Amino acid sequence: SRERNVNRMAKEPFFKINFRKSSAKIDAEWDAYTKTYGNWMANAFPNQKKVKEQFISALDSLHKNYPNAAVQILDSELKSSCQTDEEKTVWLFFMGLAHKAMEQYAKALLYFTSASEYETKSPVIYQNLADCAYKENLFGFAESNYLEAILLYEKEKNNEISIFAALYANLASCYIMMHDNQSADEMLARAEKADHQTAEV
Repeated sequence: SRERNVNRMAKEPFFKINFRKSSAKIDAEWDAYTKTYGNWMANAFPNQKKVKEQFISALDSLHKNYPNAAVQILDSELKSSCQTDEEKTVWLFFMGLAHKAMEQYAKALLYFTSASEYETKSPVIYQNLADCAYKENLFGFAESNYLEAILLYEKEKNNEISIFAALYANLASCYIMMHDNQSADEMLARAEKADHQTAEV
């Protein structure tokens, strides 16, 4: 709600960036986030220490539950630093994550949709896009993006089974809202199977 966001902003510190990290540390943190979100980040901002550090600071703020601070960083001069498709994807995706964290799902949906137009093979982008579409009651749109995320995760062949359990469960919720009980039951069965496989690992 608006009141919740105002209260959160009041508690968040005004963000300052101190460029004191070594290039090696920045590269290591960037590589860690690349493994989390996708290889499309790997080639973004080569030899741009300060830009990378600002993006890392924005993500750190998100992980500490300070999404407004993250937007403050991202809305500074970072957008103008994005020249390649990979760099534009990074900015759009992180803006989407920040607005999703603030429960501004319509805004987040726009950012994730734009990110998916630059990077068409990232399951995490489609997954977040689908999450926001569901929150906006766009259940058919959410369904198609959850299915695309599943397809892309399957192609990567190195993801935890728990990811699929969550995606199938989310798909089941979409089908329930669309009154397609047969498909919902099928997705719930797949989610349960994946959940059991996760427990056995």
